[in-house]
Amino acid sequence: NSSKFYFTSANCPITVSRELRSTADGGSTLHMEIDVSKVENRYHTADNLAILPVNSSKVVESVATALGFDLDAAFVLDAPLSDSDKKFQLPFPSPCTVADYLGKYCDLVSPPRRSEIKILSNYTTDPVERSNLEFMASKEGKEEYDSQIISAYNGIAKI
Repeated sequence: NSSKFYFTSANCPITVSRELRSTADGGSTLHMEIDVSKVENRYHTADNLAILPVNSSKVVESVATALGFDLDAAFVLDAPLSDSDKKFQLPFPSPCTVADYLGKYCDLVSPPRRSEIKILSNYTTDPVERSNLEFMASKEGKEEYDSQIISAYNGIAKI
């Protein structure tokens, strides 16, 4: 379950971040040191460390405003009640505020897949925007999707 880390995560500050490659290399490799000294579950050499990035407050606020959400509002996500869904696990802690949900549990900045663009188009009220999204989600619109979404690195927040 890839969401299990959300239930045991701790905020750990980055104490050192430096680029290891020259600008002439055309890429980036960072050396980062993370302070885990205050974490209850101690990190040991060769343990796995999951990095759970947080969306910036500016991005979270813009998405909440666009959707008409109150960042301070809280909601509860309940597990299914049927016996067949006993293995179901919540994808994030509940109850949760809209601010925490959009900030910690949604990827608002990575480019969405074409299938996600198609789903998004179903909720777009502007006919021109809907048509553009539907085109980018189609096989014929792959080139436009690559240039407008992938190459431009546009996520849901910008779309």
